Amino acid sequence: MRERTTAEEVRDPVAPPAGPDFTIIVPCFQEEATIEEFHARLSAAIGKLDQTFEIVYVSDGSTDGTISRLEDIFERDESVTNVVDLARNFGQTNAQTAGIERASGRHIIFMDCDLQVNPEDLGVLLAEFDTGAYDMVGGVRVARLDSQGRVWLSRFGNAVISRLLGLPMRDLGCGMKIVNGDIMRSFHSGPCRPLDPGEAMLCLRSVSEVPITHQQRRHGRSRWTWRRVFVLYHNVFTNLLPGVYSFIVVALLLFLIATFGYLMGAWMAPSLFPLPGATILIPLLVTLHMILSLGFFLILGEFMLHGSAAENGLAYVVRHVWTRPWKRPPSQ
Repeated sequence: MRERTTAEEVRDPVAPPAGPDFTIIVPCFQEEATIEEFHARLSAAIGKLDQTFEIVYVSDGSTDGTISRLEDIFERDESVTNVVDLARNFGQTNAQTAGIERASGRHIIFMDCDLQVNPEDLGVLLAEFDTGAYDMVGGVRVARLDSQGRVWLSRFGNAVISRLLGLPMRDLGCGMKIVNGDIMRSFHSGPCRPLDPGEAMLCLRSVSEVPITHQQRRHGRSRWTWRRVFVLYHNVFTNLLPGVYSFIVVALLLFLIATFGYLMGAWMAPSLFPLPGATILIPLLVTLHMILSLGFFLILGEFMLHGSAAENGLAYVVRHVWTRPWKRPPSQ
């Protein structure tokens, strides 16, 4: 006779072991000057909250004193359950993947440690997330202190992505987010399958954003380079518009080739390729066209290189890990 299976015997294959309510994943790159202050402020902030937390730091190939400071933090603070040292700089998304791989919390919090976003604002996001109505709660930086070019590019990208997803997203690039842990674990992320932000966003049904404070970066330079912005939006649009986006890229390539050919024809055979004011305009247009084409091919080459690496190799390599099991704080 077949035995009945009790509810206790049914296990979710992606469910984490008994652990804290939240895992805070903090990628670090050359943050020797800020990491101690960040950790002190984060610890004070979560100490005032009712939920339980573990902290996972991932040094993304830092070559300054970041990893030494993280070792010291790990030794003196049991809420830090993992410090991961990657072999070289693999990028923020891969560093976050290394953190997810070691997370034991029910839900995932992503944070930057450059202190441009205040750790104390975490409580505002948690209050919104704990309503249970959202798969993701992110911060939206009010009175941003970035350059105007970066702000306008961010607004344009966020507006397009928000329209495509049908979700109210005004600040995709904000470094503070809380995400449903079940969704994150469903991807089984790791070095052979890095986190794909575009794919993850397609699985979100409900999103909320709350205002948080934005600060000037006090040490080093911003990690949000133009290259990183382009890579982020390329990843997102590749997943949101898999066919259309590829068509746009190919169409742009053909347009660049066609216009370059016409300009060269107007220069060498003006009777066959008429262009008003050709004597003055052609040298300027050819120069501008070559600059745009160079930028396009550099970006295209970067994307092809990243795609090839993701298919044929490991997304990241771990040099060393300091780890211990999470323990519930005595007061909780």
